[in-house]
Amino acid sequence: MSKKVFEHPAAQPGDTVYWRSLEERNKSPEFRTRAEREFVDGASAITTVERREFLMLMGASFGLAGLGLAGCREPRNHTLPYSKQPENTIPGVATFYASSFPGEFANQPILVETHQHRPTKIEGNPSHQANGGASSKYAQASVLDMYDPDRAKTSEGANGTTLSVAKVRELLDGLAASAKANAGAGLAFLARPSTSPTRARLVAELKAIYKNARWIEYTPVAQNNAERTLGARALPDYAKARRVLSLDHDFLGLGDTTVEDTRSYSKARRADSATEAEQMTRLYVVESNFTLTGAAADHRLRASSSHISGLAILFAAEVLKQTGSAAASSLKGKVSGIDVDAKWVTECIADLVQAKGAALMVAGDHLTADAHRAVFLANQALGAAVRYVAAPAPSSLTIAALHAKPADTLVILGGNPSYDAPADANFGAALKAAKTVVRLGYHGASFDETSSAAVKAAGGTFLASSHYLESWSDGRTVDGTYVPVQPMIAP
Repeated sequence: MSKKVFEHPAAQPGDTVYWRSLEERNKSPEFRTRAEREFVDGASAITTVERREFLMLMGASFGLAGLGLAGCREPRNHTLPYSKQPENTIPGVATFYASSFPGEFANQPILVETHQHRPTKIEGNPSHQANGGASSKYAQASVLDMYDPDRAKTSEGANGTTLSVAKVRELLDGLAASAKANAGAGLAFLARPSTSPTRARLVAELKAIYKNARWIEYTPVAQNNAERTLGARALPDYAKARRVLSLDHDFLGLGDTTVEDTRSYSKARRADSATEAEQMTRLYVVESNFTLTGAAADHRLRASSSHISGLAILFAAEVLKQTGSAAASSLKGKVSGIDVDAKWVTECIADLVQAKGAALMVAGDHLTADAHRAVFLANQALGAAVRYVAAPAPSSLTIAALHAKPADTLVILGGNPSYDAPADANFGAALKAAKTVVRLGYHGASFDETSSAAVKAAGGTFLASSHYLESWSDGRTVDGTYVPVQPMIAP
C-alpha cells in the first residue's frame, strides 16, 4: 500500500489570498530566508507534505531543544505522605464548617468549604430559613481577602519598625496602666459597629473600668437611622405583602439584609398559574438613582433625593386620608414645595389601601426621622406585614466628637476613616492632635490611608488584625438569632 501524499491545491482565480507583508506578496529573497529559518533544518527541502517525514523532522527538533535546556521542563516536586494523618483530613475531600459573615448591623449565617484546613468557598447556611442557603456577593468574596497578598502580616511602630507580639503586649499593657491612673481621661476608641454580644459586653466592662473614656462608633453608610428613630428594628415580610411601596430603599441590592429580603420578596413574585399571577406582589418604587429594586418595579417614580423624605410624608398622609384618619391633614401640612404627579400618588395609595392587611411601605434608612415616623403611621393604618424587634442600642457619640474634643490617646479599631469620613468631621486634624495613636487594621501603611496616617503620627502604632475566618467571635442575624463566628485556620 502506498503512502498518501497531501498536496496543497494552488490558488484559483477568484480565491481570497492574504499576505502578512509586502515582502511575502513579492516573495523577496529576504522573506524567503526568514521563512526558512522559522522552521527546523531540512524543512525547506520538503516539496510535499508527508506525515511521516514531518513527524521525523519535528521529533528530532524537539529532542535537540531539550538538551541542556532545563527551563523547558516543568519543575519536579516531591509530595510526601502524612506520617501522622490529621483528624478529619482526607486530601481531595472537602470539610464544611458553620460560621457567620460579620456585618455591621446583621451577621449572615454561612457554610465554609475547606480543603486541607484552608477555606476555599463560602455558601449560605441552609439551616437558617431566612436565607435558605443563599449568601451575598460580599460574603462570597470575603474568602479572597484572607489570601490577599497585600494584607498586613506584621505590626509596625514609628518609622515602619516591625513589632513583635511581645512588644505589642508591652505597649498595650503600658497604655492600660496609664489609663487606669486617670480613669481613661483623654482616651477614645473609634470602632465600626458590630452585632457581637461579646463585644458589647466587653465595651460595657471597659466603660466601667475607664469611666472617663469615650467609645465612638462610625460607619460611612449607616443602616440604623430608623432604629434610632423608632427604638426598634422593622422586619418587613415581603412574602406576605401583595402591594409594596419602596421609598428610596434598595432592599434587593444593598444592605446587610439583602439576602433575606430578596428571598422573601421572590416568594411573592413566583407564579405557576394564572390565578397565582393575579395574586402576585405589585411593587411601586420611588427613588432618585436607578437601583436593582427600581429595575424590578412594576411602577417607578423618579424623584430628587432631597424630595424623597417629603414624598414619604405625602404618601403616608394619603394613606391616612384614604383610611379615614383625622391626622392626614396635619401630616400633609408638614410638606411644601414638592412638585409631584398627584395622580400617581393617589392611585398608588388606593392600590395599597385596597390590599389592606397585605400592603407594605418601606423607607430608605438615610431618610429623615419625620419620614420614618410617617411611614410607621402609614403601616399601622394599612395593617402592614411588618413586625418590630428589639435592636442593640447604638453608640451615642459620633466621629464628630473627636473634632469637638480631641483625644490624647486614640485607638482606631477597623474601618478607614481617613478615607471615607465626612469632610466636616475633620478626622485628620483629630488624628494629628492625639499624642498616641493605636491603629488595628487589615492593611498596613502602604495600602491603607488610616494606617499610613497613624504610623506617621506622633506615638503612632499599627497592629495587624486577623481575618474573620481566622478568629473567634459571635453576632446576631437581622431577626436577632445568635450565630457564632469560628476560625477555619490559624492566623
